[in-house]
Amino acid sequence: FAIVLHAQRENSAGGTVSIDNILFTEEECPSNPNNCDFEEASVCGYQNDFDGENVVAWAWGSGSVNSGNGPDIDHSTSSAEGHFLYIDGAANGTEAGSSGHLSSPILRGNTCAELWLHMGGEGAGQLNVYQAQPGQPNILKWTRQGGQDSRWETTRFQLDDVPEYQLKFEVFIDTPGANHIAIDDVKTLDINCVSPGACDFDNQYCSWTNEDTDSADWLLHDNFIWLDNKAGAGKDAEITSIMFPATENPRCATFQYLIQGTDSGDCISFNKWTWGGEYEVLWRLCNFQDDHWAEGKFPIVSEDTQYFLTLIGTTGEGSTIAENSIRIKLLE
Repeated sequence: FAIVLHAQRENSAGGTVSIDNILFTEEECPSNPNNCDFEEASVCGYQNDFDGENVVAWAWGSGSVNSGNGPDIDHSTSSAEGHFLYIDGAANGTEAGSSGHLSSPILRGNTCAELWLHMGGEGAGQLNVYQAQPGQPNILKWTRQGGQDSRWETTRFQLDDVPEYQLKFEVFIDTPGANHIAIDDVKTLDINCVSPGACDFDNQYCSWTNEDTDSADWLLHDNFIWLDNKAGAGKDAEITSIMFPATENPRCATFQYLIQGTDSGDCISFNKWTWGGEYEVLWRLCNFQDDHWAEGKFPIVSEDTQYFLTLIGTTGEGSTIAENSIRIKLLE
């Protein structure tokens, strides 16, 4: 057999791809039994629970065979042939208020759960995730209301440190029809979960995603992201956070930024987009140059509707813009 490594360059002239330390062994690759990408029909032992009324089933699906209400691709393979579990809002028997209940097998160890989710269409409803132990009440660990921008997004949440447990996924459909809720790549990690949206950009974008509709990309460099003058003057790079739920208390965002150069066309801004399409600039800085990292912060208030954040950088003729250490904290 042969292994082929294929690298594809995107629209940024400054992008690089590197690999190192490829190793082959005769041993089976270690795996975490808590982790599941749902590529096998056994779906790692996840099972539907049919207790109650108006209960609909979670289905094993892929972009190539779903009814048009599920994701076009999975998260694991980013292809139409990859698999996920989902609730189809147009499945037979689905009514307003229908629910779907899914239980993981018995899990052991690790105190941080991570999953990828895809919620699309009007009336998609609500997804709740519980940590369950035998003989104990289920503990709600994470919830999301309403649809998303029809893309895969990730979230993490802290688990109680107990010997054995299950994860239970509960969906409520608001309105049956062209909507869905899907999950993929459920795993547990032996770390303390950072707050949603936080990222040090240590060779990864965490839960932030470069947009395809802008004219440049934020590039990874060691432990920060940057936008330099190779992209050309007046180019915009936009990166988007996960969706945040509405909260009674505000959040506070802090971050570090660096602008180097002599051009007056540089700008950085953090913006809020609500699920209803309302747009608000939360923090903006233009025509400022310094050779040192500085700290910025801004409050985020959204009591009634969920939202996501966008970070937009605009380059000048001879400038470099960098961002690092984003933290988003819910205030008490």
